[in-house]
Amino acid sequence: DVLRERSIAPIPSFEDFKSYAFELKKDVDLKSLELKYKAWVENGWRTTGEKPRKITNWKVTLMNTLPHLKTQKNGTTAAKFDTSEFAKLNREANPNWKNL
Repeated sequence: DVLRERSIAPIPSFEDFKSYAFELKKDVDLKSLELKYKAWVENGWRTTGEKPRKITNWKVTLMNTLPHLKTQKNGTTAAKFDTSEFAKLNREANPNWKNL
């Protein structure tokens, strides 16, 4: 039982994901954050790259990913971004997409 497989963490809403990201890095670029979230969801809640792995703790995985994401430019802030359009596009593209 020592080699038991770790389970995949439940997928948070994009709102929770975004809120946590902005707590850690206030100037993270929202589009980069959206793309990372979508990539992980589309990949079965696994990281991307050469050696994808299950995301067992999304907060730690995000914390380690944030330094590699772009930062905001032109004074864009999270408060100015409307996530409803992002959610609508995802639901249209994939009816099984989690409600954001």
